[in-house]
Amino acid sequence: TQVKTGGFDGNAQRSSLFLQIRVAFDKKQWDKVLNLTEKYKKEYSGSPNSNAAQSYRDDTIRKIIQDRIDSKGPLSAIPLLTGENIRLITPQLRSTLVSFFVAKSLPEAATKIIQASPEDEKDALRHVFSQSFSSTLPPPQVLASLNKNLTDYSGELGEIQILLAEKKWVEAGLKIEKLKPGEDRINALMTLLMRPMQPYEIPLRLKEAGDWLQKCSETNPIKEPLAILVADLHMQTNNPKDALALYPTKPQRENLGWVSLMRATAMIRLGQNKEAKELLDENASVPEFKLNRQALTKQLNFAGSSM
Repeated sequence: TQVKTGGFDGNAQRSSLFLQIRVAFDKKQWDKVLNLTEKYKKEYSGSPNSNAAQSYRDDTIRKIIQDRIDSKGPLSAIPLLTGENIRLITPQLRSTLVSFFVAKSLPEAATKIIQASPEDEKDALRHVFSQSFSSTLPPPQVLASLNKNLTDYSGELGEIQILLAEKKWVEAGLKIEKLKPGEDRINALMTLLMRPMQPYEIPLRLKEAGDWLQKCSETNPIKEPLAILVADLHMQTNNPKDALALYPTKPQRENLGWVSLMRATAMIRLGQNKEAKELLDENASVPEFKLNRQALTKQLNFAGSSM
């Protein structure tokens, strides 16, 4: 436990309240600590013990989250993972939770953690995200949408985020259509289109995403995640020709690893082995999905040597 250095500062009521915070913390009365520190912040902001009181509050939030995870598992902690609370937990726990939520097919929860994390952690967390994703799911468009946190917005965009969180897909789609074209609309749209689906729903999702791609007026690179999603869905419906036509030949950096892998896969299915190998060799140093591309390269080399 972090040692707090605050003490009595001459104001009896203020000092008494601070003492109550210390006692409640020592007794692990977490709800009481939160209530008392909130009161202290409102009534004595800027006082000598303000930082110490805030430190008690931060430590309490960390302990509540960790206790919930230890006793009931990470899924039970989702309601506690607000933007503020995510920033308070340790970097290791943020990384662990991202990996866990992706493995449990909860990309929205993992994305929320990445969005709220410090800037200097985001690249590493995106890497954890990509490495944890099942190979049957299309991650690049999710990775590309991590630059904006829709929960920071109010008004129409904030209402859409609430609808998406409540899984009111139809209502969210109607509001997204009325949004001003731009990155915010594409980010909201990607959240809508990345909602969970059963394998038999893939053709319907392809039509839905394809229709959005046709009517959205945004241009690249803003529109790139949507094009990649539609291409991924074409691959899942065994249509490599249309997929290859949609995958960008010069994708954004965060999509380069996945797109080069999928373009090469589509080329192989179309019998374009030479072009596929050249593409894989060209992007050999890109870190994302490197192992997948190396495995594909080995397959091509083996096929070439056996001909």
